[in-house]
Amino acid sequence: MNIGLYQNAAAIEVSERVQSLIAQNIASSSMAGYKQVGVAVEGVYSGKIPAQPNSSFSELLDATTPHITTKRSMEQGELVRTGVQTDVAIRGDGFFQIQLPDNETILTRDGNFRLDAEARLVSRYGHPIVGENGVIQMEPTGEPIRIDENGTVMQGGQIRGKLAVFEVEDPAALLPVPGGYYYGGRDLRPTENATIVPGFYEGSNVSGVRQMINMISSARASDSSQAVIKAIDEAYDQSIRTLGQTNG
Repeated sequence: MNIGLYQNAAAIEVSERVQSLIAQNIASSSMAGYKQVGVAVEGVYSGKIPAQPNSSFSELLDATTPHITTKRSMEQGELVRTGVQTDVAIRGDGFFQIQLPDNETILTRDGNFRLDAEARLVSRYGHPIVGENGVIQMEPTGEPIRIDENGTVMQGGQIRGKLAVFEVEDPAALLPVPGGYYYGGRDLRPTENATIVPGFYEGSNVSGVRQMINMISSARASDSSQAVIKAIDEAYDQSIRTLGQTNG
């Protein structure tokens, strides 16, 4: 049995998964607060094989097969200026906390906020923002809103609440959910390594150019593995033809 078939078949499967993750990064590159998935491929020990197809099992070599590992990059994304009074970005570590309809909370870096029909400060998808003292409730008076660098939310000269920025022990382990949200932050604590930037929101940290380069590299690796499998198959086919002619 030729181990090369299995190794290159595994390499093709890994390349397909890598390309899928890269495509996900590219598709999400315009999503505010999105954090790209980093991909690494490494060889994993998979046992011993004979040094040659007909060699003694006393002559063994270590065999490896490719394996993919992923880790979400939490690097700062580009800050996008909007000038909107309810938009804020986090410079540094941490997340805003969002309240869902079932009172469950999730996290986001997307500070593209607005007021809903009940004059609550909510995310772009209408979920209330959880401040230091709960949901931030405004007055439906139309008076101007101002958020300062400490996260203090003011309306008409009165303090209506304060944004809270939380950090988690391992941000890369958070589970992403649709909308640029993250789930799994149980042990939340206020962070001291963040500044609120009013009038901005944080874009994704995806480099479209870099992702396209990675996509091309992965596609070429897949093509190389397919070429090796084809060569092995042709070699087997030639051997069978030769043996058939000899026996005939």
